[in-house]
Amino acid sequence: VRGSTIGKKYKIFTLCYSAQQNSFQDEEFRAFMEYQSASLVSAKFFYANSQPAWTMLVEYSDAPSCKEVSSRHGPLPAEWTSLLPPVVDTIKELVDDDVLLYNLLRQWRNNKAKECGYSPGILFTNEQLAKMAKLKPCSLQKLREIPGVGNGKEEKYGADLVGIIQNFLQRKQPPNHG
Repeated sequence: VRGSTIGKKYKIFTLCYSAQQNSFQDEEFRAFMEYQSASLVSAKFFYANSQPAWTMLVEYSDAPSCKEVSSRHGPLPAEWTSLLPPVVDTIKELVDDDVLLYNLLRQWRNNKAKECGYSPGILFTNEQLAKMAKLKPCSLQKLREIPGVGNGKEEKYGADLVGIIQNFLQRKQPPNHG
């Protein structure tokens, strides 16, 4: 008996920048990604009529996502959802100083994204920043242990992030009156 093959499909999105909203118009892209078993293949930044824009190539299959199955047929059975990784709101897990560091990291990310013409989530997700705030990696090697931080992001942004974290930790320490 042969298994059925799920065909791969491709879709292109163009996300234009809205100066009025101070963000890229990505609602259609986000909705698509939420309800498809999809992955980003390529993203290119460009200018269209002097306005920043992104073009995204997405690969997806005929297989529905868990969210799509749930919306069509009600909640997934407990025996299925128990097999899924737990959804953890890492931001809610942050306490006191972690929240301060998280906000510093978000501010850096938003400024860097604006400077580069990127959407902030393309640089680092809120979850990645929350993980950094919680773990406080003080070296590039430790920073790479955070899911989604590979060599490219480490090379481009690692020194900035480690510097922010180290600076934060130094300011937190009480002065030495030895």
